[in-house]
This record gives sequence, C-alpha cells and structure tokens, in this order.
Amino acid sequence: MTELLRVRDLSKSFSLAGRRREVLQGIDLTVRRGLNLGLVGESGSGKTTLALCCLRLIEPDAGTVTFAGQDLSQLSAPAMRRLRRRMQMVFQGSLEALDPRLTLGQALAEPLRIHQIVGDAQMASRTADLLAEVGLAAGLRTRYPHEISGGQRQRLGIARALATEPRLLFLDEPVSALDVSVRAQILELLEGLGERRDLTMVFISHDLSTVAQVADHMAVMFEGRIVEEGSTRRICRGPSHPYTADLFAAIPKADPRHRPRRVRVPAAQLSITSGEPVSNGGGCPYLGRCVRAAALASHEVEICRFERPVLRPLNESREQPLEGERVACHHPMRSEAT
Repeated sequence: MTELLRVRDLSKSFSLAGRRREVLQGIDLTVRRGLNLGLVGESGSGKTTLALCCLRLIEPDAGTVTFAGQDLSQLSAPAMRRLRRRMQMVFQGSLEALDPRLTLGQALAEPLRIHQIVGDAQMASRTADLLAEVGLAAGLRTRYPHEISGGQRQRLGIARALATEPRLLFLDEPVSALDVSVRAQILELLEGLGERRDLTMVFISHDLSTVAQVADHMAVMFEGRIVEEGSTRRICRGPSHPYTADLFAAIPKADPRHRPRRVRVPAAQLSITSGEPVSNGGGCPYLGRCVRAAALASHEVEICRFERPVLRPLNESREQPLEGERVACHHPMRSEAT
C-alpha cells in the first residue's frame, strides 16, 4: 500500500527541573494509506509527543517526518499550514480542547474560515452537514461545550478535525473518558468515517483492547522507544515483547472474581553471578520489570543488562522475517501466529 507518513530516527527531549529528559529516542515508523495504526503504551511513553512532532506542532530535536512525500522540516510556515489541512488531530480531553467562549457552530466554523474552505454564505450549511455526519443535531449549534455531554463533545472534536478534509487523522485517547456504551458508539462512528472518507487513522491509547478493535497495525511504545510493531492480529494472538504481554495482562476482565496479576521483579533478583546490581544505563530499559528475564539463566540475562536491544525484524521460523513485524528484545516471546 502507498506510504502516507514516514518517521525516521525521530528524537525529542524536554528540560524538567534542570534535567534533560529524552521523551522520544530514535523513532522509526511508517503509516500506510488505508491501514489504521494503533500507537499503544502506558502514560509517559511518548505517544502524544510523537503525534505532535508528526504534525509539527512541536519541533523534534532530530530526525525527519515525511507526509505524502514531503519532508515537513523543509516547509515554510505558510506551506506547513496548507499541508496541515491534510493532517489533523483529535486531542485528549474534549472539554479542554474547545474554546469555552465559542458555540458549537462557531467552533466548527473556525477551521473552515482559517483555511478558507467555504465562504460565510455557505458556513451554516457546511457546519450543519459536519454535525450531522458525526451524529449531532443541527440545533446544537447554539450550545456551548459545557452544555453538552462528554460523548457529544468528542463527536464535535471529530467533526472539527474533519472540517479540513484530512487524509490522516491522529486520535489521542478518543474514548478513554467515556462509558462503555458511548465508547462503542464513537468507535463505530470512526470506523464508518474511515470507510466513507478514505481516511487513515492513528489511534493513541494505553488500552490495548480498544486499539485492537480499530487498528490494522500496532506499535507499542515504552520510555520513548518502539519495542514491538506488527499486525494487530499477530500481536493479539501472541505478543513477542514481555512489555506488550504485560499490557494485555492489565486489561480488566468482565469476571468480578478476576484480578489482574501484575508481577514486579525486584532488581536484585536479576543480578548476574558477579552480584552486581541491575543497571539500565546501557542495557534493556525494561529489565527491572521483565518477568521473562527472571526465568533465564544468568549468562542469558547478561546481554539484557549491558546491551540495549534495537528494533529488529521478527523471525519466528528462523528462515524468513515476518514482513512488517519487529521487536526490540534479546529473548522475544514466541508468537502463535505468523
């Protein structure tokens, strides 16, 4: 399929309390047209920062982002504004993302006016069409964001992003604050919009079960790096990285008797025969939490302690790598699917 977005060796760091923190570390990622991507990981893993860098809402420290063949770092501000019509984002926190002083109709009219998509004469008709497309009544145009429900605000955020006719849509935790029934409705809405508009979407979430419903491909992030990537089907049937397996184990079950079992391995338990304490300075950043490493022999764990794993093609058959499947683990878990 056609490559829509390419990210290469992207890095970003921020200063916090006088210390420099690397939020993104050498990210390589490709989004293909028509294949929805799920970007998953716990809070603080760098998912939202990656999306903001892709949109050039914040500038990366290093690396390149290419959209539809254009290197975003080479574009002037006017050219970037024109291109941004084709790349939009639905932000986390539907209430905070909207101006409380604007009615729903005014909020929808704002991007249409900024990008000069329609004139004032057609504005009312166009905003009504956008509201209808996301399942909101035209009569809500005079309401303010605080006067509607969270689900309705999320629909408005989606309509606002769709106003510029984008080809790529980032959705940051689009259903995390909604109850189960409304969540299902929003996911169904997004699926329909993707088909009707030929829209490619990137779903950002800490919830693997949600991403599994809507994404064709999945990238798992931990501490600013992608640690596993592949088809959603393969990862759901058998993750290769212990961190991905840990995320699946944390998904709540419908059975009230079930309690997620999260195992934390003491660092001392993973020491080598020399008795040295575990240090992640040059080794695997997940080592201190890795249950799999605790079951390995001391000489097998040594590489985890001193060599940081890089993202490599997953080769389960020991013959040919699986296309599009990568994992950053010295001792990947065996998947059930090929």
